[in-house]
Formats: sequence, structure tokens, C-alpha cells
Amino acid sequence: MVTISNLRNALANPADSFRTIKEIVWDNASIIRSTYFAETRIKIGNYPYLLYMPLTSVATHRAELFCKLKRHLKSSLVPPMRIMRDEMLYTDTLGNKLSCDILLEPLSCTMAYSDAVANAKFDKSEAGSLLTAIDTLEKELISIDVSLNNLRKENLCIDENGLLHPIRWYHATKQAGGDQEAFKQLRNEILCNQQELEVKDSQQSYSTPVELDGHIAIRTVSEGLIAVEDESGWGFVDCNNNYVVESKYGWVSDFKEGRAEVELNGAMGLIDKMGNHVLEPIYDILDYNHISGLSRAKINGSWYLFDYSGVEIQDLSTEIETEEDAEPEYQAQEAP
Repeated sequence: MVTISNLRNALANPADSFRTIKEIVWDNASIIRSTYFAETRIKIGNYPYLLYMPLTSVATHRAELFCKLKRHLKSSLVPPMRIMRDEMLYTDTLGNKLSCDILLEPLSCTMAYSDAVANAKFDKSEAGSLLTAIDTLEKELISIDVSLNNLRKENLCIDENGLLHPIRWYHATKQAGGDQEAFKQLRNEILCNQQELEVKDSQQSYSTPVELDGHIAIRTVSEGLIAVEDESGWGFVDCNNNYVVESKYGWVSDFKEGRAEVELNGAMGLIDKMGNHVLEPIYDILDYNHISGLSRAKINGSWYLFDYSGVEIQDLSTEIETEEDAEPEYQAQEAP
């Protein structure tokens, strides 16, 4: 099976490792592993791309479904993503000469969405423009009747006209409406940032982002949710102080990429933003890496590795990127 080591070696020697795109330029950008793909940033003729290497047949099928769908989508937002069959050449551990498909997605925006959010935090006009851009994106997806199903801030960039462009389209499916909760979270982050700014301007000693009554302790907003401590324990509320996750934990981390570590009765677990247990709180140690989406957990003296969905990965020798090697967010590069 193809590995990240194979991809790294191919990128370091593109002339010998790719059938047609031999002019690949790779500046040792981080290789990030998700459930389906290993991905990294490259350039071809000074133009930036995301290069994906499928890790399973399911990933290839997902890419095929999107490429079939995009033929019928009339929108400038939809990238000309393409599958290149048997493009990458590699040698397996037994010395066999093999090949695999790769997926290319062009990048044309100049600013990462996270940078735009950071700017909007201190500028009401920028916040208003960003909210308008979110509205425009939502309407465009409705007009072409598509759900991205992976709408997160690290999967967005913004062009010179202030328009948002999604990246990593391989999760997209026909029929709009699947991104409603994600759009809500994007808007909530901007609105909560503005509330935080207004509070700090009016009362410098007040450090919480919004004024929430009825709690023992309050943290700052993270991904639209706020960790709060009540007499019954720690949980999460939204910016309107509505409970999203019941306050029952002895400790919680802030949410990162839709996941938060929790402690219940002395054991560790992992929850999603609805409060569902991705990993039940039964582990002695749990370390969630929001960059790779992987979790390392220890129970009864043994360590296990889980993917973003909480599925145990049996082959613990599979090479993955460490948190130090991976970049926290995609930084969009300037197109020519």
C-alpha cells in the first residue's frame, strides 16, 4: 500500500516519480494526513496546487464522484479538480515497482480565511464584509444545489474581491442544505469576536468574550462555543448562553476542528460539537491532534491510535505527521 514516505520521496524527485507532471516544485511543505488522503502544497509552473494522494480505494471513489458532479456545476467557485490515473510511481517495501493516482486542485486565492477573520476581529467594517461574503457563498451553493459537507475555516480562502472560495471539494455532494450548521458556526465566530471587542473596549479588565450569567467560570469563544463551569461540572454553551454540551465533565479542552478532550470520573474521552462521544471517556491518557485529526489513547497500559471519526487504526506503524511537522492551517499562496 502506498505510504506518506512514498509521496515524500516522489515529491523530492519529481522527474523520476511522475509520469507527466515532472515540473512539480515542492518546498518541503507539510504533508497532512486525513482519513482519505495525504495532501501537500506544490507548484506547477509557479501556480499553486493542492496535491492529494488517495490512501484508500474509498478516497479514489469519493474523488471520482466529485469529478462526475462538477461537470454539471456552472459556478466559478468550483475548481477544475482532476484525477491523474497512475501518475505517481513508487516502490513498495518488497521492491515492487507500482503506481497510484493523484488528485490536483488549483489554488487561486491570496488570503487564508483565518487571516480575514483575524482582521475582522478589530474592524467592524471588515466583519460586515466577511459576513456578507459568507452570505454570498451560501447563496451560491444553494443556486448550484451543492453541499460541501466539509465547510470549515481552514477549508476557505478569500480573493482580492472579498469573495470566499472553498477548497478540498472532494466531500461535496448534490443537494444544498447540508452546510447550514457550518455556516452558522462561521457567522457565530465573527459575531462573538465583535462582542469580545466591544466588551474589551468598554471594560479593559473584563477578559471573557461575552457576558454570560449563571456560571462559576467562563472561557473564551472557540469555534463558536464557550466552555463554562457550573456546580455540576464543565460543559459548553453558545454565544447566547444556550447549552450545547451538558455541564457534567471534570475538565474540558476548548474545541479545535470540531473536537474537544473531556475528563469524566477520572477518565479521558473525546466529544464532537453536539456533545456526542467520539471516543468514550474510558482512557487513562488521550492526546487529540487537531492538525492530523488523529488521537492517541492509553488504556490498561496499551496505546491505540484513532482517526477523526473515532475508528481505531490497526496498523500503528503507519507513518503520520506529528503536530510539530504539520501546519495548523492552510496558508493560501498567491496565484500568478
